[in-house]
Amino acid sequence: MVKMDLNSLNISRKKDPQGFYVAIIGREGAAVIIDAVEELGLDIERSGDIIVIRSKSWAKLTSLMLRAKTRGLRVIYG
Repeated sequence: MVKMDLNSLNISRKKDPQGFYVAIIGREGAAVIIDAVEELGLDIERSGDIIVIRSKSWAKLTSLMLRAKTRGLRVIYG
């Protein structure tokens, strides 16, 4: 079982079966970057307190990581 910090942006370089890169964050952390997610045109899926952000573009997720860091969020990359 993998534990994630939902107050941080958790990103994996591996693609999911549909070919998307995936980032996971909690609802409270997502409130800090939701405008950047929408501006970058990333897909958002909500499931309870978990927000799943999906993108075909690694460059867009990299941009989101940088924006999250500048806003004080921790980014967990793996």
